[in-house]
This record gives sequence, C-alpha cells and structure tokens, in this order.
Amino acid sequence: MSKSGAPRKTTLLAFYAVLAVMVTAVTAVVLTAGENRTAQGEIAGGYDVTEGSDRACLGERFDLRQSGRFVNLGNPEGTLSARLELDEGSLTGEVNCLRGERTQLDAQVGDERLRGRIGGEGLEYTLEREPPEPGSLT
Repeated sequence: MSKSGAPRKTTLLAFYAVLAVMVTAVTAVVLTAGENRTAQGEIAGGYDVTEGSDRACLGERFDLRQSGRFVNLGNPEGTLSARLELDEGSLTGEVNCLRGERTQLDAQVGDERLRGRIGGEGLEYTLEREPPEPGSLT
C-alpha cells in the first residue's frame, strides 16, 4: 500500500506546486493591470441653478448620487431622473426632464460647478449641498 501511495503523493505535490505558481502569476497580472487606474472624482451632492442658465429641463435644483463612474440625477419630487456616466470630469447621458421629454446632457464637472449643454441649451449649476445619505429617498 505504501508503494502505490507514493506516486499519488508525488502527483498531488506537483499539482499544488503548479497551482501555487499559477495563482502567483495571475495575482501579478491583476495587480499590474490595475496599478495605473484612478477613481473618478467625487461629484455627488445638491446642485442649484446659476443665474442666466436654462432651467426648463432640470429646474432650479437637483441631486447627484454617485457610485464610481455611474451617476444618478434626480429631485425629491421624483419628477426628474437620469442615469449618467462620468469619465474624467465629463458627465454624459440621457435625462428625463421635468416636463417628461428626454434629452441629452453633455457637461463638465469640476470646482463645485456643472457646466455644459442639455438639449442644445447652455446650463450651469453650482454644488450647494452635501450628498444625501446612502439609502435615503430624499
């Protein structure tokens, strides 16, 4: 019985040695691939319209909730919504406006301001409030 167990033991040790080498190699590849990646900037919070900006679609104020590059836009009344994407300060996506129409948002976010165009009209909003608590409805 000891003679037949020796090859099985050697095979098992070889298997674990190969497995350890593979795990080490995969770990090195994953860490190297992700080392130059940076998180998106924090833009979540309550934004208020700046004088002279078009407010037909977004209204006077709205909130942004953020999870990495994905941003939800809305208001407490639930009459405004959007699922947007943030990429290096550029916020884009389709917005369901206050009056029900859908239009494209293309804006830049930085220095506590959101500036750009929505449906061909200029817009500018300023960050005025902290983001809502996670899980809250308002």
